[in-house]
Amino acid sequence: MARPSLSALAASACLVAIAPAASAQTFGPRSGPRWESPQNFAIELRVGSFNQAIDEQLGLAGRGPYQQIFCSTRDATAAAGSAVGCPMRFRVGLEGDWQILRLGPVGSLGVGALAQYGNAFASAPAAAGMSSTDATQWRRSAQTTSLQAINTAVFAVLRVDVLAQRVRWLPIAPYAKAGLALAPWWVTSGEETARDPITNSDAVGLSSGFFLAGGLSVMLDAFEPATARQWDQLSGVNHSYVYFELNYSYLGGLGRRTLDLGGLGWTAGILLEL
Repeated sequence: MARPSLSALAASACLVAIAPAASAQTFGPRSGPRWESPQNFAIELRVGSFNQAIDEQLGLAGRGPYQQIFCSTRDATAAAGSAVGCPMRFRVGLEGDWQILRLGPVGSLGVGALAQYGNAFASAPAAAGMSSTDATQWRRSAQTTSLQAINTAVFAVLRVDVLAQRVRWLPIAPYAKAGLALAPWWVTSGEETARDPITNSDAVGLSSGFFLAGGLSVMLDAFEPATARQWDQLSGVNHSYVYFELNYSYLGGLGRRTLDLGGLGWTAGILLEL
């Protein structure tokens, strides 16, 4: 029985549609082997941290509303004073890039867009039990409250894949992204959208700002080149990567102040080039 390959596993992780045969502009010769199909697009499956800068924006780092509601205790059965800190929370999403320009053997320059969903949830504080200034002393109800957001961004992306393409024992490709970000968000109380007690309106909003990211991807083709060639011939997947990225988004508003659902975080995932 043939052993499974890293490239096959990565390619199987996403449903890959055959990309239209649009040709990208190029500078210089294509760096890949002659058997490769045209490469114009990239698809990423993303899993990352769900970090919020709400309290920092308010000048209340470690003691603001996000910390008090979502980090002081995890559930209604936790005893008063049993602070546990913020549990690890994640965002999941997809990214698509159009690699418009091939920079000779060096890499590609393109534009991309992403969307990632994340949420923070906790047992809602009981209004009658919020008299203490110490949130770990608040009495919690059996009802769940949550902050949910969809972080989106459009950006330029530069991928430097010359080493991955030409040096088999060093299959790494660094990249950088920069662009604009938007994040629709909403707060729930039980099954309903929460109400803002000051304005008596639904607790929903749209935050805006910018997005920066830098990362390192590892080409899996180098470990199973024969399988990579088969995948390219059968499905049009030129290359498959695993990657890790650090990203920063500021969502405190461009022009007018908005709730900052950004911050410094990390993302890892699988990248397929088509």
